[in-house]
Amino acid sequence: MTPEPPDVEMLLGAYPPADPKAALRQIAERLAEFFASTLPTLLHVVAHPDLGAGRLRKWHAQLPFVPIVRALGERLRRMGADGLVARVDADAAAHTLVGAVHSIAFLETMMNTHGQRHHASAKVGAVFEIVWSGLAPSTERKPKPKRRAPRSKRRSG
Repeated sequence: MTPEPPDVEMLLGAYPPADPKAALRQIAERLAEFFASTLPTLLHVVAHPDLGAGRLRKWHAQLPFVPIVRALGERLRRMGADGLVARVDADAAAHTLVGAVHSIAFLETMMNTHGQRHHASAKVGAVFEIVWSGLAPSTERKPKPKRRAPRSKRRSG
């Protein structure tokens, strides 16, 4: 029941992207679809009473999350070096995006009633916008308003 290794190249898409924001959102949407397809099997395996903590740790290294997070981190590092996204901790950004998307897919899987899947694209898009605000290159960030120093009161005398 070990899942097939993910097609990381397909999940990440071509490089360099014409529109970094759109490309990262598409990555998030592809990840959501991938997770939605693998989670039902994963949940059955994790719930198996014979799994045990030691077996789960050993099996964890074979999960598709490891190569996805690693490859996304490398992609974000490259995009940062090329000025397409902010220079942030690329591994933390990859974990954040994958974790957020996985959470949406997980909740959608858990809320699956009577074989109907809820459409998560709008949720993925909304979460992506939050993540993007931390990844946007500085030219796209809104400048913080400058605080004016209070005028000193002059004493007449």
